[in-house]
Amino acid sequence: LWAPVGIAELCKTNGWILIEDICEAIGTKVGGQLVGTFGDMACASMYANKLITAGDGGFIIARDARLHDRLKSLLNHGFDPKYHFMHFEHAPNAKINGLGAALAAASVAEIDNLTAHRTKVAGWYRQGLAAVADKVTCMPPGEHDAPWVFGIELP
Repeated sequence: LWAPVGIAELCKTNGWILIEDICEAIGTKVGGQLVGTFGDMACASMYANKLITAGDGGFIIARDARLHDRLKSLLNHGFDPKYHFMHFEHAPNAKINGLGAALAAASVAEIDNLTAHRTKVAGWYRQGLAAVADKVTCMPPGEHDAPWVFGIELP
């Protein structure tokens, strides 16, 4: 099992930056804490098959204001807020468009319903595979059980 608290402590002790990839776990919790809030940054894809979708692209969040400002610049052509139209480094235009933002906002508003549906589907798999428990091992349910894919293990 993934132990984000232990990983976060290890990173802090060693001065490492922890970046969590949360695209398949958005809206889920470990030990009552939202996944994506253990580290210094969290990122997620918003491709069409993800829980929060914008059709494509993704997002990144940062705790530290300096990291946030640096990321904001990198996502916006490398602009500096003091010198908006001066480029001090090569960087892409990686901002989300309006339609993608609308799709993502609608997904965020439905996050509880979306994760509840995934939990229900995972339960159906476990129930359906219980008859062959001697032949397959299902992934164990988590605190927030909303898997994107449902893993089974064959002997």
